[in-house]
Amino acid sequence: MAEPVSRDAAAAALAQAATTRVVSAADAQVLTAYLVGIGAAVAGVLAASWWMLSHDSPAGFAAIMGGYAVVILLLVGVQRRARATPRGFKQVYGWGFGLTMGLYVLGVLWFSFTRPWLSGAVFLPYCLLVAAPVWVAAVKIWRMSR
Repeated sequence: MAEPVSRDAAAAALAQAATTRVVSAADAQVLTAYLVGIGAAVAGVLAASWWMLSHDSPAGFAAIMGGYAVVILLLVGVQRRARATPRGFKQVYGWGFGLTMGLYVLGVLWFSFTRPWLSGAVFLPYCLLVAAPVWVAAVKIWRMSR
């Protein structure tokens, strides 16, 4: 039978556990790459959708959406390689992804109901703005993982 742990031993074990990193550097890289990829994919699909629809190409739009689905599946595969996530990952990811998707929806509404079609000089910078929240989340996750 094991001996009871002394108070000093328990305090030392707790102090050591508080400084132990659960998330490896590889996990941090995977999670950051996933979030950067999500931002790029959403910005890319928004820009490509605007381009295809403003040039009256529904077939091109369908191809873009198919490509987007493939990219998302690949990114999910990347994300699943992470063995651990830092404390607070869900909250940071949720806020970043939620804001990105909210801006994406606003962008779709903006170009869908604006005639004549928006110029690239106006809309393409907005596409980068759409990706910004999830890219900020990527930076936060990277910092939380260190």
